[in-house]
Amino acid sequence: MLTPPFGLSPYPDEILGSLISRVRLHNGDGWWYVALRNAGYRSCSDENVFDIPRASPSMDTLLRSIGLPSHEHALRHLTTLPYWIAFDAVPAADSAPTDLTLRSLLGTRKGIVRNVSAMARRYRARVGIRFCPRCLDDDVRVFGEPYWHRTHQLPNVTCCLIHQTRLLNSCPRCGRLYLADESTRLPMPGIECNCGWRFSQASDPVDETDIRFKLAAISRDALLTDAPLCSRTQMRNFLRSRVHSRDLVPMIESNFGKSAVSRDFSQPNYDHTGWLWLPLPKRLSQLRAPDCCALLAAMDLSFSFAQQAAIFTDEALERDDCGRPRNVPSLENARKSMLARIENGQCMSPSVDSLNYWVLRLLDPDWLKRHFPRSRFGPIPPMQADRDCVSRSAKDPEIDGESKTYHWRLIAQSVAGRRAAIRDAMWFENQRREYFGFNTDFRVQPRDQITLPKERSRPASVSRDSSALHAALRKTRDEDPPVRPTLATLARVAGITLPMATRSLAADPTLALKIRTARKQSRRRSREHGLVPPKSKKSAE
Repeated sequence: MLTPPFGLSPYPDEILGSLISRVRLHNGDGWWYVALRNAGYRSCSDENVFDIPRASPSMDTLLRSIGLPSHEHALRHLTTLPYWIAFDAVPAADSAPTDLTLRSLLGTRKGIVRNVSAMARRYRARVGIRFCPRCLDDDVRVFGEPYWHRTHQLPNVTCCLIHQTRLLNSCPRCGRLYLADESTRLPMPGIECNCGWRFSQASDPVDETDIRFKLAAISRDALLTDAPLCSRTQMRNFLRSRVHSRDLVPMIESNFGKSAVSRDFSQPNYDHTGWLWLPLPKRLSQLRAPDCCALLAAMDLSFSFAQQAAIFTDEALERDDCGRPRNVPSLENARKSMLARIENGQCMSPSVDSLNYWVLRLLDPDWLKRHFPRSRFGPIPPMQADRDCVSRSAKDPEIDGESKTYHWRLIAQSVAGRRAAIRDAMWFENQRREYFGFNTDFRVQPRDQITLPKERSRPASVSRDSSALHAALRKTRDEDPPVRPTLATLARVAGITLPMATRSLAADPTLALKIRTARKQSRRRSREHGLVPPKSKKSAE
């Protein structure tokens, strides 16, 4: 394993991207490119490792080469992942909180944490990288160089808790922004800007009674917790005991303002007043770490109190409709849905896991054979075989540490469960109610659900990112000397991440055509300015 000539240790509260930038800065680009190739990366690529990198053998090799014990160690101590895990921990019965596996930390298990890395990158692309001017002075005095603090990169942290001052992400004089560019090395912060402005001059004090100071304190405590004392379900049940879902938006608006719950992310907002990111869901069970922290701050509760109180919160009683499968569609709607699949060109052979497929297979097999002759039409198991399969699966109330609701949904989504819901609805509903301990004195009412596929439309986020890329392309055309409009350059100008730009490019063919045309024009302009030598006949061959 290639070790750096100058080994460096992480500073207190340093984020992973800062450590890697320091290692590369002190050992030179030559050593860094060799380390990338030895880890399995190309020398010309630099994977985004500022915060919560993807797990891979190459990433583990790269982190070990700079002196870190493992990828899991880096996630625990050098990224913001513990902040998210504090509100989405696995149940204590599944695994001890002090022995969380890398699999649960990365959220590959259903119902724990998903898309945390993407959410953190999207927020960072909107607000940039933040720093405290007085912390930079302290870092230079104590360690000899400044660095990026991971506490300052948490969502909704707008002030430094040590110095009680507002965080910055740009120079107050020239407006230079600090952004995490995935294609180049992240520049380290300095005590003054290139324009000569000393950051310590921009001191904006924050009072301890400020709601944003309380929010920053709760976020920091969640980041620094050694191990969550309560599970995700317990924390959500505790919040549910304090506030109702209908009161979420009014409570946040009264404490943080209406702009806090605004979903207008058309343009990056680099002003610290617009750093709040609270995409409140409709249900308390869907709250993420930023939302939970904001609710605790609004209720003037500390994170430690919430954890201690959540431990003794009883499990929420299952709702009467808990685990109920999707309503069985009628024959007419099942036919329309299956024909719509052909029109959309999705699949000529229907999946055996589809509820519409089994409605037609059991109730109208002739129509299914006529329109989908390529489907497999083997013998259908008898009704008793499906009953035995469902009964055996329902004996174990938990699977892989998940809740009873999650386990029953797996049963309902199985092939045996779908067949039972169609041709044995009374027995299947009785099994569900008996499984959850509900009253079984009822009558099953036949209900129909329209299962026609929704019209495909671009998400609002993709449309906003595409508009930002169009604006960035127009901006780069006017620059002199000409700039080659690569996707990474346009993403940096637009203030979005490279994956977001790639997704927008795939959904907007017009944008892709404009970028290709702009590249040709920029190369022609560069030749006119003498910046690029003309292509020779031999090289063209």
